[in-house]
Amino acid sequence: MEASQAKRRDNADDGESAAAATNEPSRLSTRTLERGLSILDCFDLDHPYWTLSDVCKQTGLAKATAFRLLKTLENFRYVTFGPAANRYCLGPSMAKSAYLMLSHSELVRVAHPVLEALSEATTETAVVTAWLEQQALVLDVVLTPRPFRPYVRPGHIFRGPQNANVQVFLAYLPSDEVRAFITRAEKSSSSPEGGNLQKFEERLSDVRIRGLAYDLEEQTEGISAAAAPVFDASAQVRASLGVIAPAERFSAADIVNYDVHLKRAASILSRELGYQGSQNGPTP
Repeated sequence: MEASQAKRRDNADDGESAAAATNEPSRLSTRTLERGLSILDCFDLDHPYWTLSDVCKQTGLAKATAFRLLKTLENFRYVTFGPAANRYCLGPSMAKSAYLMLSHSELVRVAHPVLEALSEATTETAVVTAWLEQQALVLDVVLTPRPFRPYVRPGHIFRGPQNANVQVFLAYLPSDEVRAFITRAEKSSSSPEGGNLQKFEERLSDVRIRGLAYDLEEQTEGISAAAAPVFDASAQVRASLGVIAPAERFSAADIVNYDVHLKRAASILSRELGYQGSQNGPTP
């Protein structure tokens, strides 16, 4: 009995050791990321410059580790080293990230009243999204007061090519970028139009002609959506406006109603962003 229990304990220990070994690279990567972020967290308005020694004191990192991480951050331009002062400061990559955050914040400020009006006019959930890293990022949401509220919040990501908001952005991208996107979708088993690239490109052409994209239960069963592009002063697609509703509230008559209000809202927001052209936008 004791021998049998000892054997089971040994087997359990072996299993835990194997699992730990399998997860070790992941844990090391996470730990490295945490240390790098702890360095970036040192910089603020009151402390814009840090020496290597100061970083070590603030973070508790060994000098060799801190130096290695700072060199990596410097290579990716998240920090910059000034040899004369022998100090580090935040680099242009951080400025780019800050600009994007401020840009999206300003877009939300301008878009929110338009979203409220769109939701009131359609009585459905209205969203505004931005294109980020080949996916549509939800920046703001106004939920419907009616039964069924889709689980969509700021920060939610729309990835699939069947999604109406994603289609809006794809419709105005160069064809080679669209093909690359579809290739990735095929690898993740979310290929649109049954893998027929030409058919999907025709669908995107229709989005440009109509100025509207649709997802009729293609992304998620029971949920449908429509979306329209929002253009900025440089005639680029800055955002998409979308309406999300349960499929039973997406009849042909409902779609006509959503189309009218979506295009009107997108046109208003585009004008607010300085756009002067046709609401369907330029041909890519």
